[in-house]
Amino acid sequence: MINEDIQKFAEFLDYYKQKYARPSCDISLPHQKSNQSAKPLVSSKYIMLDFDAMCRDANFYPKTNKKDINRPSTTDAIYYRIPNENNIELSLVEFKTFSFTWEHKLYYTSAVNKIRKRLNSCGQTSESQKGLDMLDNIKDKLGNRIEFSLKLKPYDSLFVVLPKLYEEYCDNEGIPESERINLYDLFKSDLCTIKLFIVGKRHGNDPTKAYNTKLGSTLEKQFKRLDFVNVLSYHPQRLCFENEFDWYANQLQLHEKDNLKSLNYDGT
Repeated sequence: MINEDIQKFAEFLDYYKQKYARPSCDISLPHQKSNQSAKPLVSSKYIMLDFDAMCRDANFYPKTNKKDINRPSTTDAIYYRIPNENNIELSLVEFKTFSFTWEHKLYYTSAVNKIRKRLNSCGQTSESQKGLDMLDNIKDKLGNRIEFSLKLKPYDSLFVVLPKLYEEYCDNEGIPESERINLYDLFKSDLCTIKLFIVGKRHGNDPTKAYNTKLGSTLEKQFKRLDFVNVLSYHPQRLCFENEFDWYANQLQLHEKDNLKSLNYDGT
């Protein structure tokens, strides 16, 4: 018999299955509306929950403009599988349709570079130099935007958004407080194995480029903090390329009936 807390958590995620379950290839499509010819980052049809859509539609989630409020930052997808009666494997997945090279910070700092060039051409004074130094500081902060966002997503997903979604689900289903589970305790317990996948494009023909850049090493350091408090489990696919993710998802699909239950298999 599946552990009661695990069963309750699986029922909570299954509640969203009919509306938000989608193939991972669909979820991995770039978000840019102008890019009508965009291709999915991955080809796998393994079913996951579109976590962004779940959050967007949730009643608790702020509906004001993103620029006007500090919204929680969530991963793109989430799914679970129950390999045995006393363990649920919960996976968070983030698809990034750019390579992990740190050169991409230039896209976020081009406007500041133009301002800096214009100020510099006006002739330097002690005051203008202070302004240029401040701009350089701002440029560095903007350059770290991707890094900061990715570092926050596991935390926000696990400790802000999922508990709020669970509370909303319990209220909608009339589940009394006495029968609700404590998600934080579940996530930290031996009953739950939490994995994070950040999937990105290969840079040119270099098979290891993503792992050698500032972004990759910084994220690894951040993940170790979650390892340290027994929240995030280490696994070799934590930072991976699209073909590696497709291989892993295919293995899950091939062995799906080995699970007692999952989003892709109801155990029957």
